[in-house]
Amino acid sequence: MANRARPSCPGEEAFALYDTFGLPIELTREIGASEGFSVDDAGFETAMEAQRNRARQQGKFLKGEVSPALQSLGEEHSDFIGYSHIEGDGAVIAILKGGVLTGMVTQGEACEVILTTTPFYPEGGGQVGDHGNIRTRSGVFAVDDTQAAGGAIIHRGRVLEGAIRVAETAQATVDIEWRHGSARNHTGTHLLHAALRQVLGTHVRQQGSLVTPDRLRFDFTHLEQTPRSALAEAQKIANEKVRHDLEVAWRTTGYRQAVEGGALAFFGDKYGADVRVVEIRDADATFSAELCGGTHVHHTGEIGFVHIVRESAVAAGTRRIEALTGRAAEAHLIEQQERLLKIADRLGTGPSEIEERLDAMQSELERLRKQGGELQRLQGASLSDSLIEAAQKVGDAFLVVARADASSLDVLRDIADRIRTRLKPALIVLAANIDGRPAFLVAATPDLVDRGVHAGNLIREIAKVAGGGGGGRPDIAQAGAKDASLIDAALAEGRRRAMEALSG
Repeated sequence: MANRARPSCPGEEAFALYDTFGLPIELTREIGASEGFSVDDAGFETAMEAQRNRARQQGKFLKGEVSPALQSLGEEHSDFIGYSHIEGDGAVIAILKGGVLTGMVTQGEACEVILTTTPFYPEGGGQVGDHGNIRTRSGVFAVDDTQAAGGAIIHRGRVLEGAIRVAETAQATVDIEWRHGSARNHTGTHLLHAALRQVLGTHVRQQGSLVTPDRLRFDFTHLEQTPRSALAEAQKIANEKVRHDLEVAWRTTGYRQAVEGGALAFFGDKYGADVRVVEIRDADATFSAELCGGTHVHHTGEIGFVHIVRESAVAAGTRRIEALTGRAAEAHLIEQQERLLKIADRLGTGPSEIEERLDAMQSELERLRKQGGELQRLQGASLSDSLIEAAQKVGDAFLVVARADASSLDVLRDIADRIRTRLKPALIVLAANIDGRPAFLVAATPDLVDRGVHAGNLIREIAKVAGGGGGGRPDIAQAGAKDASLIDAALAEGRRRAMEALSG
């Protein structure tokens, strides 16, 4: 009987098991041996090489400034697989300690690690670099920042356990919460940007952004403050797209083809001949298409919810949006609700009646302010009468020097005006303790000003006694000071200088 050929697992399928589910090719071979089928190793290697080529192509969007220390290693050092993976196997190709290449680092040492293949996204396009860890047979390295440097992806951090050595095989694992948070916020940025363009107009263009796992922020061109109603409408549109759970797709194409096809490119970003376009389509129409090298969710529903926290000015013609997504948005709204409930409790009403209660309180406050102003005027009138009766005659002029129980400079001015109206010629020197600080006022009638009396010169010397200064017009001047305990001493100096001015 002729031997029947063993069934074979195609190389593409074996690679799909490895690429999608992390099933090592060795394990696939073992399963095949036990189940009676072979594995197309040549096809697997072909598919693996195709992925490496795609990774190199994608990595072109993630380059940063060239690191002189890495130039000796060649042009390309890191294959990026992070668009589809948060874990990956590779080898340690270089270690930098203090900017110098080294062969090994040990526990507690800070350094930079470069791998042949990595799922870690390096900071770029406003998105912060990934966090996570790198494990080798001899140690564990905690990654707390990832940067691009001229073809290399640099993992910055510290050795947690053992040692990390060049040429060791390594397993790189991105912090899934960190990555998912950044992806939600990056896709949320695209949604809000497109929504703002729909609400405010196509003149709106992103001018820069910051995408972290916790929040998102982006600047955009717009000549005036965005109305709250427009922000609410943009947020509503963005969340409609979230609820529709739209697919977020990305593709590589030429820069010219991308821009001519309607994809948005951003001022200040550098693009090569080939670019990555991130698209969100709704009902066969493109809602958002942007040139972007960042990581994104696969469907908008993963974002959960988009909430605009604030809108503010950055520069002339540039506004800024700050927003939250997912759990951060939920936590923020819960916090705001708790704050609203506490305010309602303090006002002795329910949350739905807060505005009505505040309106009533504002009306009452305005009534009390008017009442207080009237009482101050009555107080000033009564005090003016007393000071007029106690006025001192110096030559043909009247002199009033007094400490007044006044709550503001307006009250002092009102008292001085009342005295000047009834006494002529008159020179008035007043002081008060207003909110714990000395306040002084000097006023002179026009006829004394014509004789050379200058209120501004007088008050400067008076306030100096209490650690202050000031000045003003010849007919009226005011000043503040620091030491309320020296008000009486300052008034004594005021009386002396006023007597000199009137006797001169």
